[in-house]
Amino acid sequence: MKGLEDYVNKKSSEAELESMTQKLLQTKFDREQKDDWANKLRIEHQVSRNTPQRSSFRGRIRLLTAVAAVIAIGLFAVPLVQNLLTPEYQQMADVFLQESIISTPVVRKGEDNVLEARLKLAESINDQDYEQVVELASQLVKTTKPKLEDHFFLGIGHLYEQSYEPAVEALEKARELAKKEVNFQEEIRWYLSLAYLKSERLEDAYLGLSEIVKLNGWKADKAAELLEAIQK
Repeated sequence: MKGLEDYVNKKSSEAELESMTQKLLQTKFDREQKDDWANKLRIEHQVSRNTPQRSSFRGRIRLLTAVAAVIAIGLFAVPLVQNLLTPEYQQMADVFLQESIISTPVVRKGEDNVLEARLKLAESINDQDYEQVVELASQLVKTTKPKLEDHFFLGIGHLYEQSYEPAVEALEKARELAKKEVNFQEEIRWYLSLAYLKSERLEDAYLGLSEIVKLNGWKADKAAELLEAIQK
């Protein structure tokens, strides 16, 4: 700085000394102010000198976009992977169950309280309220004179509620009772075969479906498709 040497050696005039002192103080103030601002920027905004700055807002947008992309991929990929891992016969069984929904069952006369329960059961089946179907049918099979259809609809309720082992148990009981009756035999074969499939009891399912095809009974064409899928 011009005159700095004279200032240090005290060779300047009084006016020059005063002027130089002001310049030095201003320089010191400017440097301290700059350092103070730099420190504030570093603490509050993570900005430091000699470092290329990136917009924190832009960074957050990129991060959110990346997260959204990962989530979107996951949402689409999980069902796809699940479908790839699910055996074909299981997927077909689900489709056939939806195609085989029963409605308007016949209600037979009996004791008033039992008749009322069966009327409610029929209504629940029509409404596809299978949780209610299970509850009502469970009550009916515990009465003194349960009927074949009580066990059958209990099995149907469990099957559509995806409780496959209880469905198998109820439908096997219905099959046993059906040996003495004509009603529900074809329906029991079909739904019991589907329950076996959903329970991964493939040997039992194969035998049940083969019987349906052999007898050329109800759902024989669908049973043949399932047999082919099981053997793949």
